[in-house]
Amino acid sequence: MADANQIASQNSENRGKILNAFHSIPAIILRTEEQQNQFATAQALREKAINLYSVLIRALAELIFLFGGNRSGASFKNRVKRMGKRLIAPAYTANQIDQILGTVQQSTDEFEVCRDMVKSQIAIDTYHNTTSLQSQAASIQGHTRQISAGIGELAYGVNDLNHSAKHTHVQLDGVQDQLSDLVAQVEAVRAEQYNMYQPGMDAQAALCHFLLHDFPGFWNAVTSGGIPMGQSQSFLSRMELFKCMGVSPKGSIDDTNIVLKQHSAFTPEAQAQSQQLLSSMEFSRWMQSTHAETLFVQGNYSTMGPGRVSPLSALCATLSLNLSKHSNSIVLHFFCGTHEALDDPVSGPNGLIRSLIAQLLLTRFMFNLDFINTRPFTELIESHSLFDLCHTFRQLVEQLPTTATVVCIIDGVTQFESAAWLADLLEVIHTMNQIVNNPALHPIVKLLVTTPFTQMGQTGEAILAHHRVTLRNIGGARQVMSDRSLLSNMGRLDEYRMKMQNSRGGGDSDEEDSDDEF
Repeated sequence: MADANQIASQNSENRGKILNAFHSIPAIILRTEEQQNQFATAQALREKAINLYSVLIRALAELIFLFGGNRSGASFKNRVKRMGKRLIAPAYTANQIDQILGTVQQSTDEFEVCRDMVKSQIAIDTYHNTTSLQSQAASIQGHTRQISAGIGELAYGVNDLNHSAKHTHVQLDGVQDQLSDLVAQVEAVRAEQYNMYQPGMDAQAALCHFLLHDFPGFWNAVTSGGIPMGQSQSFLSRMELFKCMGVSPKGSIDDTNIVLKQHSAFTPEAQAQSQQLLSSMEFSRWMQSTHAETLFVQGNYSTMGPGRVSPLSALCATLSLNLSKHSNSIVLHFFCGTHEALDDPVSGPNGLIRSLIAQLLLTRFMFNLDFINTRPFTELIESHSLFDLCHTFRQLVEQLPTTATVVCIIDGVTQFESAAWLADLLEVIHTMNQIVNNPALHPIVKLLVTTPFTQMGQTGEAILAHHRVTLRNIGGARQVMSDRSLLSNMGRLDEYRMKMQNSRGGGDSDEEDSDDEF
C-alpha cells in the first residue's frame, strides 16, 4: 500500500507539472491570433510559432506514450509487467517528463520573447509613422492656409479684372469707332479723288469693267458693315499696330494725288507708251487669272519725269483708283519714286512694307493678331525691324478669306536699288514671292511690279514673275490711246475670246491651258 501510495503521489505530481506546463500555452496562442494582422509580416515570429507547434506535438506524443503506451492486443501478463516497471522506476519516468516539459517551456518562452520584441518594434514603427504623419499634417495645414490666402487674392484679382474688362470694353468700343471713322474717311477721299480725275480715265475704267464683268466670281471679296473687334491675346491691338507703322491714314491717297498731278506734264508719246500695258495679252491674262500671279513691267523709258515719277506711275495710279471703284478687291499701292528722300517717314523698302501693312489694316476685313504673342516680337515691330514687318504683312495677307482678292501695285521698284537699300529691297521681294507662290494661300493675290527703265535691275531678276512685259518705245509717233482706240482693242479681245470658245466647243481638248481664255 505504501508503494501504491507513493506511485499515486508521484503520478499526481507529474500531472500537476504537465498541467502547469501546458496551462499558459492556449492563452499565448489566442493572444497571438488576435494580433495576427500586426504579426503577419514578422518572419521571425512565424518561425518561432512553427517551432512551438512542433515541440507541442512531439511532447504530447511522448507523454501519451509514457502514460498509456499502446494497449491494443496487450495481454494481462504484459500489463502486469508494465505495472511492475512503474513500481520500480517512477523516478526515471519523472525525469523524462521533466525533460519533455522543459523543452515545451523553453519553446514557449522563446515564442513569447520573440512576440514581445515584434510588438516593441511595431510600437516603435507606429510611433515614427505617427510622428511623420503629424509633420505631414502640419505641412498640409500650412499649405492649406497659403492656398486659402492665394484664393482670397485671386478672388480679389478676378474682381479687379472684371472691372478692368468693363473699362477695356468701353475703350475698345472707342478704338473700333475711331478705326471705322478712319476707314470711312479714306473711302470717302478715294471716291472724291476718283471723281476729280474721272474725265481722263474713261477708257481705262471701261477696260477694267470689261475684264471684271466677264469674270464675276473673280471679284467677290466680301466686306462687312463694320470692323469686328474680337477678343485677342495679342500684345498689340489693331489700332496700336497701325500706329506702330508710322504711316498717315491718308498717305496712300496723298501719293496718288502727287502722281496724278504729274500726268499732264508727260508728252502724249510717253503716255501712249505706258498705255500699251492695258492692251497687252500679259495684262489681260494677269487680270483674269483665278490664281495668285505676278506681272513685271519694264517701262522702257530713258529718263524719269518730274517728281521722280514716270508715265507708268500715272497709269498705275489710275488703275488703282479704277479697281477700287469698280470691284470689291483690296487695292494696295506704293510709288517708290515719291519716297526716295532719306527724311521721308516711309522712305525705302522699310517704308514700303509699312505702308502696305497700314493700307491692309484700313480695310473692312477682320484680322487675328494673336501671332504677335511675345514682348520681344512686339518691340521688334515697334522698332520697324524689316524681317518682322515682312512676317507681319505675310501673316495678315494669309488670314484673308478665299473670297478676297488683293491687288498690290509697287511702282518704280528699281529706284530703291541703292547700296543702302538693296538688301532690304530683296528681302521685301522675297516676301512677295513667298506670298504669291504659297500653294495654301487663301486669297487671290495679284502683284504688279514696275520699273520705268529698260533694264530690269536686280529686282527684276529676283522676282518670280508669271508674266513679263516690256513696253515698246514709240519714239516720234504721237498715237495717244484714246477711248475709241482702247474700246476697239477691247472688241478685238472679245472677238478673240469668242473664237476660243467656238474652237473649244468644236472639240478642242479640255486640257488646253486656261490662261489662253478671255
